[in-house]
Amino acid sequence: MKSLVIASLIALSATAAHATQMDVHCTAGDAVVSAQLTIEGRDITGDVQANGTGVEDFKGTATGRYIFYPAGSYYKFDDLEVIEFWSASGDQSVGFKSVRGEKGSYEQTLLVNKESVQGSCVITKE
Repeated sequence: MKSLVIASLIALSATAAHATQMDVHCTAGDAVVSAQLTIEGRDITGDVQANGTGVEDFKGTATGRYIFYPAGSYYKFDDLEVIEFWSASGDQSVGFKSVRGEKGSYEQTLLVNKESVQGSCVITKE
């Protein structure tokens, strides 16, 4: 258990050392959601734009969380990565969550105005 805690603290200190830029681009039918995000430690901030069915010229500020544990610190052989952010502007909102975990499992959820929508998302990090 001590090695798990130590490895987790090492992972946290490594991510807290500098800010990372991340872009998330999702398409769901004719709706497009784009986010330009900054990760500092476990905090996510940035800008979100969306347009299409369910969202009209949406522009908002993103707030969220980032969690990363390298293989061996949470799962024995796989990394654990959780990315989540949300943004609201007027009566519109956008939310996103991505979980990459054990045995290559991968799940993404995109919410537009508090409703889950089917789509695909691409995440890029610098």
